[in-house]
Amino acid sequence: METLATAFNTMAARLEGVEDTRRRMLSDLAHELRTPIATLSAYHEGLHDGIASLGPDSRAALTEQTERLTRLADDIDEVSTAEEGRLDLDLHDHAVADLLWAAHEGMRERYAAQGVSLVIDPTAAAGLAVKVDRHRIGQVLTNLLTNALRHTPPGATVTVAAQRDGAEVGINVTDNGEGMTPEQLEHAFERFYRGDSARTRDRTGSGIGLTISKAIVDAHGGSITAASAGSSLGTTFIVSLPTTLNDESR
Repeated sequence: METLATAFNTMAARLEGVEDTRRRMLSDLAHELRTPIATLSAYHEGLHDGIASLGPDSRAALTEQTERLTRLADDIDEVSTAEEGRLDLDLHDHAVADLLWAAHEGMRERYAAQGVSLVIDPTAAAGLAVKVDRHRIGQVLTNLLTNALRHTPPGATVTVAAQRDGAEVGINVTDNGEGMTPEQLEHAFERFYRGDSARTRDRTGSGIGLTISKAIVDAHGGSITAASAGSSLGTTFIVSLPTTLNDESR
């Protein structure tokens, strides 16, 4: 009876946690929808009443908010697909160094425009390979680099490196920017989570980039974690993937 009571209490606590997450997710989803809908509604009323005209500025504003709603819908669908195990993966062996440099090329101009250095350290990645969907893992690295850029001030540095860890390859994205609190680390990969410094929140996107990244990495049989010494002390995201050996490492 004691064992049964303990198991029941554990189950009840988990169900309560799931329900809390569901309520928070619905509340945050409503928050995400409110701004673009309010903007579209205001422009619609203004155009109807003749207060506003359909010029370049209004067109740009309407397009921006419509695209925001589209991104939100696409991201929610994508993360749901991944979490339900319905994500199609085109798996092939890829050199880890190639994945790192591809991510660098995709983000290089954005980093340069904001005055943040993007450094690739491929030394330990030499000879390592992983069996992954190149597009999907590229999406993960882009999400992490976008997140790092958002929270790293001009003149600072974001470093991408990789190393062998037993049967896995760890890909680290490290910045020396805002850092994260223990609470933010605990909730980093939850949908729409908003920390005090908005570290885990996409201020211009849907707010679930890290959630999508986790779902994609999980689908590959890997894991993703975050570590930080605290506020203003930078953050490291670690993507761990099962490794394969390419010809150079045999």
